[in-house]
Amino acid sequence: MAVTPDRDRGALPALRRLAAPLVVFLLVGVLSLLAAHRIAVRDREAMLDRDLAEQVGVTEARIERFGSLVAGAAAHYSQTRHDPAMVTDTELQRYMRSVGADERYDDLPHGLTYIARVREDQVESYEFRRQMGRPRFEVQDGPFRVHQAIIWAQSADVGAHGARLDVDPERATVLEESLRLDEVMMTPPVRGIVDGARVVNIYGPIISRSGEGLGWIGTRVAVDQVVAASDGEAALTITDHNLPVIGEAVPEGHLQRTATLEAMGRTWQIVDHAPTPFVGGAALVICGLLALSAALAVAVVQQSRRRLVSDADSVRRDRDRYAMFIDTMLATVGVGIIACDDRGQIVVVNDAAVQMNGGVAPTGTPDAWLQADTLRDLDGDPLELERMPLFRALRGEDVHDEEVVVDDGGGPRTYLVQAKPLHGDAQRVAGAVLAMNDITDRKAAEAETSRQALRDDLTGLANRRRLTVDLAAALADHRDGGRDVTLLFMDLDRFKLVNDTNGHHRGDHMLVEIARHLEEAVHDGDVAARMGGDEFVILCRHATSTAEARALAHRITAAVQPALVVEGAQPVRTGASIGVVRPDRGADVEDVLRQADLAMYEAKRDSGSAIRVYEPRLDQDAVIEFATESALRVAVADRTLDLVFQPITTIPGGQVEAVEALVRWHHGGLVLTPASFLPLADEAALTPEIDLLVLDLACRAVAAAPSRPSVHVNLASRTLARPDLMRQVALTLARHDLAPERLCLEVGETVLDGGAPDVVETLRGLSATGVRLALDDFGVRTASLSHLRGMPLDVVKVHRSVVAGFGSDDADEALAAAAVRVAASRGVRTVAAGIETEAQMRAAARIGCDLAQGFLVGRPGPLPAPASATPLPATA
Repeated sequence: MAVTPDRDRGALPALRRLAAPLVVFLLVGVLSLLAAHRIAVRDREAMLDRDLAEQVGVTEARIERFGSLVAGAAAHYSQTRHDPAMVTDTELQRYMRSVGADERYDDLPHGLTYIARVREDQVESYEFRRQMGRPRFEVQDGPFRVHQAIIWAQSADVGAHGARLDVDPERATVLEESLRLDEVMMTPPVRGIVDGARVVNIYGPIISRSGEGLGWIGTRVAVDQVVAASDGEAALTITDHNLPVIGEAVPEGHLQRTATLEAMGRTWQIVDHAPTPFVGGAALVICGLLALSAALAVAVVQQSRRRLVSDADSVRRDRDRYAMFIDTMLATVGVGIIACDDRGQIVVVNDAAVQMNGGVAPTGTPDAWLQADTLRDLDGDPLELERMPLFRALRGEDVHDEEVVVDDGGGPRTYLVQAKPLHGDAQRVAGAVLAMNDITDRKAAEAETSRQALRDDLTGLANRRRLTVDLAAALADHRDGGRDVTLLFMDLDRFKLVNDTNGHHRGDHMLVEIARHLEEAVHDGDVAARMGGDEFVILCRHATSTAEARALAHRITAAVQPALVVEGAQPVRTGASIGVVRPDRGADVEDVLRQADLAMYEAKRDSGSAIRVYEPRLDQDAVIEFATESALRVAVADRTLDLVFQPITTIPGGQVEAVEALVRWHHGGLVLTPASFLPLADEAALTPEIDLLVLDLACRAVAAAPSRPSVHVNLASRTLARPDLMRQVALTLARHDLAPERLCLEVGETVLDGGAPDVVETLRGLSATGVRLALDDFGVRTASLSHLRGMPLDVVKVHRSVVAGFGSDDADEALAAAAVRVAASRGVRTVAAGIETEAQMRAAARIGCDLAQGFLVGRPGPLPAPASATPLPATA
């Protein structure tokens, strides 16, 4: 059908009306798609930023963790005199146990490796100095160097003994650089020999005290154990100077984020990447709807434009509505708002600002502001007009996060203020607006937090950080000619037993009470602090002599005595040992604390509950003690301790039924008894190793003895607390083919007094296997008879202090007789220990003791012959 001219003229305006909405539809659609794509890209980039930050943090933390473990081992071997040629796999494993690092070193999947630094002409000497029975190996060939790096010992079985690391020039360079810089360093990644996975090696230098480079200690770590796996669509690529560490090359078109990680001499480029996102179907629908909505909106606006332009009432209604919105916002917001015009006349003040100004609305011009006299700076001084934030904003300055104080008579309050100028035409300042927040409570909370950071949580005393600050200030004042400094270091005796027998809640109560008594006893200006655990320190500035310092220590000891008894608890004999130091003018904080600690331990060693003043000889004693401890560690490690055996004979008859194994140490040309070195061994946590060594040597000796006696071995409390004690005893018996009934383990009453459930369970487990148990030192404590009823004992040894009264002290004899009767009723045999006279032997027989031990029976020596017997004196 043909279109008439009239219809053509009517269609043109309709097309013009559709042109604008159509253009808007297309424009908004395109812009929406671009915006959706950009949002998706930003989300993906944000995801990559978060993932990269996490990857860098985790990787750096893991590298530092492995590095710190290697650094600790390197520092140990650098500080300890040792022959690199004598270090073995067993030595590395023993080191890890000796520092209590078994659990922490589980983080090292391939253990530790000791790398000796040997000259070419020393290799044969090194191999020759290996002890018999240790792993032997041949050094692998490699390029000639003046120094070789040879894998000498390993704590894990990785099968690389003798490998020369200078075969790999890169690794050799890292080793020499580590030694030169005295730092822990990491090698570039290489392919593992077994599984082909990439691994890195971390080495720490071993430098003797004389500065000689002895070698390195290190470990091998798979890259997968250092780098965490990426989540989601992100992929990780790491390179080390273009050498791949993990991941593949970044594909074209991927979004990526890059970071550089500097760690232990290596520079890793870490790239986190993911595919560029595309706009999905849902986004397309939304963009289409937005475009359609915009087109419809344009059509509606186009249709009503003339009516809206001419409708002045609607404009006024909109203005009033916005004005009401602003008024409501100013009335409800919790921030104080003050605005002024270009002349400084206050034109806007909301309710919050009135409340912050003491209930009075600020008015007038700047002169009136000054007359109000309520603004202060943080020092409390009045603010001049030129320093007032609103006035400065009126002059064109932006004021950000400035603190001011308002004091309207109701107490000062602190406000955080921001002020900005309002610009009119041609950037002319048309006024200014100020916003203020009340931060008084926040400032008080921050001050309280700072105060608590310097206080001990349990007792409320100053903590170690606060003491260090105060002590440093006191020493600085002393150096400048100020008053003397006196430091008292107090440690509670046997406090661990309080926790073990009565619970940690009672131990905490004791510490709180001691802190209260200390605060009451010290002078004003003195500082009482808790260093941690059961250690307290008093910093004093009023003592002018050593005598006054000692008197203060006695006063402190007397003050805390009432707190050393916990009401309602099982009584434990405790005390306080105090070390006193009066430093000279050149001492620093660490020197003073170390000297006070030495004096305190000297007090503990003397008798406990004592007071000792620091003397310079204590430093020498500490050096000697360290050397002795090191020698004892070597003796234990080399199994050079000796045993002697003291016979235990029957009553009557005098037949040798058992022997007690007693340890001896040949040191410094002397033969030392346990009383000479076991206290040091206990402080150095060597007691369990010594006990297990004695157990092994004793079982081996009696297993081969023709007389086939039983053997008694003493175990300390630390040994009984070992979770693997039952397994160690079983392995020792099996190794020497010794029947469990021929082994008797002696435990002291102090061990049983603690009543630790794990120890009791261990003793019962040992008894169930057939191993016999003996209660040692019976009669020195009040709880002795209770042990006969509550523990699976086979033997009770009456202490020599009780036996010494046999024949002369009826009370001692009666106590022993009662124990013998109770023991006999329960099938427990008794041993009279320390018998030295025939009268004591006759008394032991008279009260019914089954066995005798002492110099009269036999002195410690080699295992007795099969037919040895001691005649029993006739009973009276």
